Amino acid sequence: SALILAMVYAQVHYAEFTIEHIQFGLVGCVAWTVPWIYLLVSRRTMRKSCTAGFDFFILVDFFGTCTSGTAWFAFPQWLLRRLITSPPNGVSVHLARAFGAMLIGSSLLSYSATHFVSSDMKKTVLVARMVGSLPLLVLVIMAQVHGPFSTLHIFVGVGGAGFWTANAVVGFLILSYLEAMNSSSDNPLIQNFANRSGPTANHHSDRLHDDDANSSHAHYR
Repeated sequence: SALILAMVYAQVHYAEFTIEHIQFGLVGCVAWTVPWIYLLVSRRTMRKSCTAGFDFFILVDFFGTCTSGTAWFAFPQWLLRRLITSPPNGVSVHLARAFGAMLIGSSLLSYSATHFVSSDMKKTVLVARMVGSLPLLVLVIMAQVHGPFSTLHIFVGVGGAGFWTANAVVGFLILSYLEAMNSSSDNPLIQNFANRSGPTANHHSDRLHDDDANSSHAHYR
């Protein structure tokens, strides 16, 4: 929805865009949105999963991505004037606002991941963030070398991509560790050993209790 609003705004206010821009844009937005709606509806639940207490990294990703996306969507010209050395035109402003709209949509997906039942789906969201951050990092470096960008651009770009990547890697490792711990606690061999050791320990304690009772009875006699 935010991307469609950005396209309509660019179509009305900037002369660089033709009617094909809005036509192909609407088709692309619909084709891109429908699968994600199905994913959210089919994989989302209102109850928290067993790893709900460790959704910190997913929530950090949500707040960071949503804040960056809102800034790019609401203030594209202000940001571009500080990141590039030449005056921004209608195309660059529209692309910056579209980038912000995609970040906002991606942040909502991260927030919905906190309600996913399966930890595999949560790890998929973090892996997707890692995969998306690495090309962004390469693009920032290439643009800094070959384009009219200021020094602040490289710090903002590398810092943002590094933040997303580090947060996703740490969160993925923690979820993987929790998954391994849960699978080991549910191991049938471990449960069988616990069930076998439980009655044995109880039988041993019962024998000790009977021996103490017999010795006390003999003493009183």
